[in-house]
Amino acid sequence: MQFRAATREDLSEIAKYTQASYIPDCKGVVIANEEGRLQAGFIFDSFTRSSCQAHLYVGNKMVFRHGFLEEVANYVFNTCNLLVVIAKVPEDNAAARKLNRHIGFEDIALIDDACDVGIGYAIMQLRREDCKYLDKEVH
Repeated sequence: MQFRAATREDLSEIAKYTQASYIPDCKGVVIANEEGRLQAGFIFDSFTRSSCQAHLYVGNKMVFRHGFLEEVANYVFNTCNLLVVIAKVPEDNAAARKLNRHIGFEDIALIDDACDVGIGYAIMQLRREDCKYLDKEVH
């Protein structure tokens, strides 16, 4: 498996599965197999001085055994020097919310009807100090 910076093509592929869409400040980390096929991607946008919004796509759960989350944590917290990553997840997407919690995100708000009528958005945050995949010695 190989890590690389996300390309527009990667973003187009990830957008099929997430709420990500290309905006000028969009950046990310993807992991591809030996043939170059996308296996997972963490896309970041809406950057401020201390935060960004994140979109996660996982096509192959084996990426977690290849250091994907460590690579992403290093990128967003050390390379980008951010303090907080924000995720907006449809409240009825239990699998995504469970995965985000496993990664270290915590629920901070629910916005009713924001995704669709009767379906809200769960707003989740991952703070640098709470990220278990970040090498604490680097920052």
